[in-house]
Amino acid sequence: MKLTGFLSNSPSVLDALPQRCTGRHGLCSSPVGGRHVTASGVVANDAAIYPRGLCKAMLRGAADQLKEDSLIKTGCFGIQVPDDDAAIEREIRGPAQGFSGRFRDDLTGQILNDELVIKARAVELSFFHSKGVWTKKPKSHARAKTGRPPISVRWVDVNKGDDLNPNVRSRLVARELKALDKSGQSYFAPAPPLEALRTVLSLATSKIGRHQPDWNPDSPNRQQVSFVDVKRAYFNAKLDPLSKPVFVDLPPGDPDSGNMCAQLLRHMYGTRGAADGWQEEYSTALVGLGFRQGESCPNVFWHADKDVCCSVHGDDFTTTGSRVSLDWFEAEVAKHYEITIAPRIGPGPNDAK
Repeated sequence: MKLTGFLSNSPSVLDALPQRCTGRHGLCSSPVGGRHVTASGVVANDAAIYPRGLCKAMLRGAADQLKEDSLIKTGCFGIQVPDDDAAIEREIRGPAQGFSGRFRDDLTGQILNDELVIKARAVELSFFHSKGVWTKKPKSHARAKTGRPPISVRWVDVNKGDDLNPNVRSRLVARELKALDKSGQSYFAPAPPLEALRTVLSLATSKIGRHQPDWNPDSPNRQQVSFVDVKRAYFNAKLDPLSKPVFVDLPPGDPDSGNMCAQLLRHMYGTRGAADGWQEEYSTALVGLGFRQGESCPNVFWHADKDVCCSVHGDDFTTTGSRVSLDWFEAEVAKHYEITIAPRIGPGPNDAK
């Protein structure tokens, strides 16, 4: 038997090596079990080779210590010269400033202000309630209907602004992983190629056949390009009542999260059918307005009477047409969805450039 201990001046390394054998009377407490033997002969040779898992734990502890000492940083290669960036960061984003460290930006890893994240999450949940995204059901009901527990959920928090003008957005997403799906069912939601956007911009700047855009800056009917963003787009797409029900966990903090879950009535970000459901939703709406859907690219739509061309990428609508036609288009889309309208690009003196 060869007893092994570790001596280190690195707390992180020691924290990474906490396991000790608790077996009695020569038995090993590892998951594979076995009995300890005297380290002699071939056994001694094998004992001189550290297992892969032990080596990984040592390296992970050393890396954690270097991060703790600010000698390695995210996005940088190799050992860095010690600086006071960490101290400055703690001064700027410390508990006194409302940054407890509980929330981090899912894209950058930057610590987010607690109050801003809590407000953003409350706004997200308000959309769930106002849109009627789900209805609460017992967890036992979900297992009886699907044969499995509800799909887990997580919060995704992102600051879409900057340090001076923060714009924290939070989204509750489901974690329906394709790898765990055994149904064999596939989902397809088309995404427009770059040529779709180029088509819209080309029509805004080209004359061909009956398409004769007006580029006079003073014309009330001048050609423009419109940008519309649909808020929480997937929530607008209802689930087919005849399809297999989808159940998700309630978010942490919900008073009913212990024994209740949520059955989705509308599509939710992170579920496999969400993108396809939204594509069907907006396609039906645009066709109902008189648009013709593209055949080679179903994300491009053309309205012959209004001379309007639109490309849809996710929840973003990029459209070109005359000012009057775009006024009509934005007003009609606003009747169906809650939208944000960006300044239009055009030749007019007050148009965006």
